[in-house]
Amino acid sequence: MPVAQQGRSAALSDTGRLRRNNEDRVYTDADRGIFLVADGVGGHAAGEKAAEIAVTMVRARLERKTGTPEERLREAITLANNEILRHAGENEKLAGMACVLTVAVLEGDRAYIGHVGDSRCYQLESGTIRKVTHDHSPVGEQEDAGTLSESDAMKHPRRNEVYRDLGSARHSPDDRDFVEIVTVPHRANSALLLCSDGLSDQVVADQIRAIVEAHAGDPHAAAAALVEEANEAGGKDNVSVVLLEGPEYAASVRRAFAGRGRSKSWALPFLAGLIGALLLLVLSRPHVRITPEGRVFGWGPVSVPATIRAGDGERARTIADAMALARPGDRVVVAPGLYREGIVLKSGVALVSEVRRGAAIEAPVPVAVSAAGVTDAEFAGFVVRGGQTGVLLRDSDVAVTDLEVARMSGAGIAIEGASRGVVRGCRLTENAGVGVSVHGTAKTQIVNNAIVRNGVGVRIGPRAAPVLEDNAIANNGGGQVQVPPSFDGTTLLPNNHIPPAPRNGPPAVKVVVP
Repeated sequence: MPVAQQGRSAALSDTGRLRRNNEDRVYTDADRGIFLVADGVGGHAAGEKAAEIAVTMVRARLERKTGTPEERLREAITLANNEILRHAGENEKLAGMACVLTVAVLEGDRAYIGHVGDSRCYQLESGTIRKVTHDHSPVGEQEDAGTLSESDAMKHPRRNEVYRDLGSARHSPDDRDFVEIVTVPHRANSALLLCSDGLSDQVVADQIRAIVEAHAGDPHAAAAALVEEANEAGGKDNVSVVLLEGPEYAASVRRAFAGRGRSKSWALPFLAGLIGALLLLVLSRPHVRITPEGRVFGWGPVSVPATIRAGDGERARTIADAMALARPGDRVVVAPGLYREGIVLKSGVALVSEVRRGAAIEAPVPVAVSAAGVTDAEFAGFVVRGGQTGVLLRDSDVAVTDLEVARMSGAGIAIEGASRGVVRGCRLTENAGVGVSVHGTAKTQIVNNAIVRNGVGVRIGPRAAPVLEDNAIANNGGGQVQVPPSFDGTTLLPNNHIPPAPRNGPPAVKVVVP
């Protein structure tokens, strides 16, 4: 394929706001005309491994230009599928891993798309965007058939279910119900966008088109803006984009904008007033984001989220220094090590350990990590140990995930006031007072945690209404769960893993009169 036809390209992948690790992978080889997005499934390292295997195998086969583009795509994706299945069968830690992917091969004036799952390929021309792949999912089928609107599909509870992936079953290249092949013209004035569902589940197609057109001629800026938009819309998943513009795409967009801007001459006084009003409007920096719920209007600058690193050798040596630099939307990533400092969380900022439980906080203050009136924040992957209270959340909406909180003289995690948010995947152990205490009118979700060997497992105040599901609460000396008389504790035993009370020991769920 002539290089001139390729134009410019860029790729970007981001963890998102809520996930701890990035299971997406992107790959581009502009010289060979190969572009790929893979989205891993399986959790922890398994999804990442599946996506990495897919990139390696697909790349190796496509670089050998034997056979037609369709044949090469089918063989490449099938080889990746069977290799993922083999690795999963040989390592029980990788059992169940899989991925979905979309790969584009450019030859001449054609783009050949190989596709499995619910990642996507869009084709764009000035003023238009078209999805050229089909989502291999029940919800995607309804959307493609027109029985479900795009916005309704994005909010559907079964949105993430897929019935085709790489790694669930063995396939051959001749299996016609496995790899979808789509061929589209790749005109000089068009662009192709490959993306994971972290983008398409958060940003509607029309807004995707508007963002790409606003940055036409600079695909790197367009990719960054798309990732930012997905994160601003919630960032619920990893988000990855690969954008390739034809050599005349940017010029065609600019011509269309210029054509739409032509008009007849108007009287000078009117023009002067109009220009003045427009200048005032521009200085106010209005912006509109299109979300599944509709258009959201705002004023002021739209900042690009930054990643700020903390640790030895980094710009910020301490976590507190990094948090002081962070703005809403930013992500603070902490290198492994021991940090003897108290931490205050900030609204809109994600604070994560670079390595799962590789960064440990031992605070010289009564509360190691605190949040007061904080919203849309994340605290993930740390060890917090020693001191009086590990994590204190007051009137806050924070996602606290994958912590180990141990050896506190009081509470491992204390939730107070009108807090919401979630505590998920944490281990709370050897805290002398209580593993988790919930007071005030808090309605925090406490899900999939191990709460073991504490003074008391969970203590719930008289007005609090937390949701406890799928927690392992055991071997806590003063009892597993203490609730007030007003709390409906009937769901605690069936919805959590709480062993029966030992003979002459405290009951599993104890009613305590405040």
